[in-house]
Amino acid sequence: MAHSKPWQSGKPILQCIEHMLVNKVATDVTLLVDGSKVEAHKFILTSRSPVFQANFDSPVSDQGEIRIKDVSKETFDIFLRYLYTDNIELDIDNVADILKVADKYLVDILIKKCHDFIEDNLNPDNVCRMQERWHDFPNDKLVSECRRIWDESACDILNSEGFRDLCDDCAYNFISSDLIPVDEHLIFEAVIRWADAECRRQDIEITDASRRKHSGKLFSCIRFPIMDAEYFCNTVFNMSVLSNDELVEIHRHIHKRKSSDRCQSRKGQKTLKPSTVTASGVHGLFNFATALTTQPVSPGAECKQDFHFFPLSPEDGTTNNSLNHEVCAFNCNYRVAYRKGAYESVIRYKMARGMRVTNQIISTSEHFSCSSSVYLHGIMTAFKCEKINVKFNGEDMRIQREENDSNNIRFRRIVTVEPHKENVICIEVKGQTDVFKPTSIVSQLSYKEVIINFTDKNGPGNGFVTGLLLSK
Repeated sequence: MAHSKPWQSGKPILQCIEHMLVNKVATDVTLLVDGSKVEAHKFILTSRSPVFQANFDSPVSDQGEIRIKDVSKETFDIFLRYLYTDNIELDIDNVADILKVADKYLVDILIKKCHDFIEDNLNPDNVCRMQERWHDFPNDKLVSECRRIWDESACDILNSEGFRDLCDDCAYNFISSDLIPVDEHLIFEAVIRWADAECRRQDIEITDASRRKHSGKLFSCIRFPIMDAEYFCNTVFNMSVLSNDELVEIHRHIHKRKSSDRCQSRKGQKTLKPSTVTASGVHGLFNFATALTTQPVSPGAECKQDFHFFPLSPEDGTTNNSLNHEVCAFNCNYRVAYRKGAYESVIRYKMARGMRVTNQIISTSEHFSCSSSVYLHGIMTAFKCEKINVKFNGEDMRIQREENDSNNIRFRRIVTVEPHKENVICIEVKGQTDVFKPTSIVSQLSYKEVIINFTDKNGPGNGFVTGLLLSK
């Protein structure tokens, strides 16, 4: 009688090891996972994880059984199979859970696989689902990648289905940011959609009153006083999400803002007085708002479309402070990131000479600190090259070149520079490169009463960062 073929026959080592796991061959440890028992091998677990090794080496540990906490059976099965086979199928729904267990057991290669997957696959359609993972597992890489997508695709995310499914804490953390680069009416519409979804989740009739009530703290993040006047008049006014008193006070603020901007570019222009509008006369508010948004422009006057880029200089005797802070508890300050392009170039050299470097990799860094907080929109460099990578304080920055000046490198998100902290800008250039080396660089700059010092171990720095793109 012929003998049956051994199960090891013809199998490479990884297939043999997987067979032993699946068929529980010679297992010597039991893992208690989510109410189930999983048979495994100490040799494999020890060889892949220092945490398991420490557990087995501990004289007080139960060598026969190990309790695995804070992980589902499904996730642990995928993780365990990876430990045995080096194979894993990641997707956007399981990667955060896999990363959590890989981080817990210090499986560094799997951690990198998860990081790479997140970086390659995170997009505006799925970032909200991923952000919900922050509650249980605030992994730095996961957090930074989510924030990168938020910064680069805020408009798409606000309009996505995923935003409506966010918990109120996650939604609030996003729309309360001063750095979100979208028009305010888009935030208003996103909050309304979120409130509608919340009403449906709670089986509540959708009305303007229920929208405001159940949007909770999200509603307070809407900056109505900086909203486009025409949109406010044609859309918000025709809803009942704001009280009559709020409508009046916000319109007064909008009118002051419009008047103060016009005084910089329009002379002799008559303006309406907001004092003619009262809460009791709210039906006349529509005519007031319409007049506010349709006043004719004086011949030859330049209309500043991006009025929010410029300081306010009211013509009715009010101060800038009265136009800032809050109106009816709604923030009146423009979001910083909405001012893309509203930066100033702060230059640290007077003269420069050019030289050419062919197909050479150049890596350099500059250190600087500020006396008070500023916003960094990008940098100016001495390089004109095919490819350039920039890091700010260790973080890879997504960048774009200025069309009219390739030496200006603008970040795709604005960075807050904290006061009295050493900051490091690292630059790496590749390919054919022109270098404009400053012959006279300045180590200390002044920008709107902010003192900026460039320093390194050898003095004022190398000058390859020739300036900063800043706003205050």
